[in-house]
Amino acid sequence: MDHVSFIVGGYVVTFVVVGVYVLRMFRQARKINGAMTESDKPWR
Repeated sequence: MDHVSFIVGGYVVTFVVVGVYVLRMFRQARKINGAMTESDKPWR
């Protein structure tokens, strides 16, 4: 039980880093999507 704080801390740090990465990717995708014209979006 001595290492529980290190294990939980590692998980917390990992989830925070992955969450920040995902938010950055969503913001970047939204910015790129706004810069594209409608004719460049064949999925619409």
